[in-house]
Amino acid sequence: MGRHYDGDISGKFWFGIQSSNDAVHFGAEELEPEPEYTCTGEDKDGNNTYEEEEYQSGCIDYRISFASINDTLDGIQECKRELGDELLRFTEFFNAHPDGYNEEMIAKYYKKHFNKTVSDEFMRWFLTIYARLGLGMQILVYFNENPGEDCIFTAEM
Repeated sequence: MGRHYDGDISGKFWFGIQSSNDAVHFGAEELEPEPEYTCTGEDKDGNNTYEEEEYQSGCIDYRISFASINDTLDGIQECKRELGDELLRFTEFFNAHPDGYNEEMIAKYYKKHFNKTVSDEFMRWFLTIYARLGLGMQILVYFNENPGEDCIFTAEM
C-alpha cells in the first residue's frame, strides 16, 4: 500500500504526509512520456504492424538534471532552514523508532524529552518538510555517486 517512486532513486512516499511531486523542490522537471509500441502482427506485405500502447496513467516521469545540482542543494538547505532545531529532534526520534511511528508516539517523545506539547498542525508541517528533506538527500547521494548523470525516476500519483 502506498505510493512509490522507482528509477535512478527509489522509495516510498510518506503516506498522508508527502506529495508525489515533492521532487520539484529539488529541480525536478516532468518528462513527457515516450510512446511505446507493441507488434500486433503483419500486414499483407509481410511487414510488422504496431499499435501504440497507452501510457500507464497514475504515474509521472521526472528528470533532475545534474546541471541543476544547485537547485537540489538549495532545496535541501531550505528544508533544513524550515526544520531548524526540529531537524535534530526528528532525526533522533526516527533513529529511536526505525520500525515506524504514529503521531501519538511523536507527541509522547516531545513531552518526555523536551517537556513540549505539540499540535497536530506542528507535526504535519514538520513531518512534511522532514520527508521532503529525505527525498532531497537521496537525490544528492545519487548525484554524488553518479557525477554528471541526470537523475530520472517515475513517481506514482
